[in-house]
Amino acid sequence: MARLSEICIIGGGVSGLASALALAKYLSTREEHANITVYELRDLPSSLGGAVNLTPNALRNLYRLEVLPHIYKNEYGAEVDRIELFSNYSGPEQLASMDFVDAQGESMSGLKGLRVLRLPLLLAMIDAIHDTALPGITLNIVYDKKLVKLEELSLDAQGGGKVQVSFEDGTVVEADLVLGCDGIHSKTRMNHVDPDREPVYTGISVAQGYVARKDITSNLHFKDTGMIMARRGSLLTSFYESTRTSVYLASVMEAKEALSRDGWKAKGEDQEAIKADILDRFGDSVFPCVKEMITASNSWYLFPVYKLPPGGKWCTERVMLLGDAAHAVSLNVY
Repeated sequence: MARLSEICIIGGGVSGLASALALAKYLSTREEHANITVYELRDLPSSLGGAVNLTPNALRNLYRLEVLPHIYKNEYGAEVDRIELFSNYSGPEQLASMDFVDAQGESMSGLKGLRVLRLPLLLAMIDAIHDTALPGITLNIVYDKKLVKLEELSLDAQGGGKVQVSFEDGTVVEADLVLGCDGIHSKTRMNHVDPDREPVYTGISVAQGYVARKDITSNLHFKDTGMIMARRGSLLTSFYESTRTSVYLASVMEAKEALSRDGWKAKGEDQEAIKADILDRFGDSVFPCVKEMITASNSWYLFPVYKLPPGGKWCTERVMLLGDAAHAVSLNVY
């Protein structure tokens, strides 16, 4: 079996941390000691990203990775019985629903859904990493590490090989295996595995914002999570934390490409323009609370959605892409 004593994971997001925890469990069954190190670009766990929906299947996998107890202990997220779908114009009855409970409100698989912000989810995964005590396993996260170069070194006489990983601060490490979990704009892919496979803007952007529940006087059209479909996009509204004192909004809409990161940042900083655009798309809703929520909302963040062309290369001899770095597709905001 190939030597796997030193494993380097590029990217400390959900994919990278989940991969670290899964590998730790697998490699603990072998006699060989293994060091697993996650290298994250930012100097702290990223707060970017909205409120993600964790289905019962996702929660089962987080349980296997021993992350779910940390989510429950810290009361992260809001439980979701179902995702309700509505028309912006016809209401008030829902068009359909994605149910995680039966007609009596009981979970159909032992678990319901959970809507949680990305940062608390990462913190729960980091807690699980810190609590990991498996025989023969060392598991660490290192922050503020920007990847600049990957080089696969020649095979040795025993058929083994190494990957030399270089970071911007001058740090150089050698690993038996490198996992590129560094997202749609993956440096692992663009610098080494498949440089010609570039992300393509989908023409869709997501604007994410928040509103205090106390600022909404009208009745809400949804219980836990609702998705409103309109002619020029869709609007997700959801509770995302246990006190249910705030509502998360996500508007999925067509938007012209800003062409550069600075361009998208400038568009995102114009909060009033974003809010005006969303009001123009959904402000005529049959549900009075929709206009109220958008009007009272704040902290909007604009997120352009990219995808990767089909096909492409996902691995070399000792470097593998995982998650969005390998197979990002158009966003499913549910």
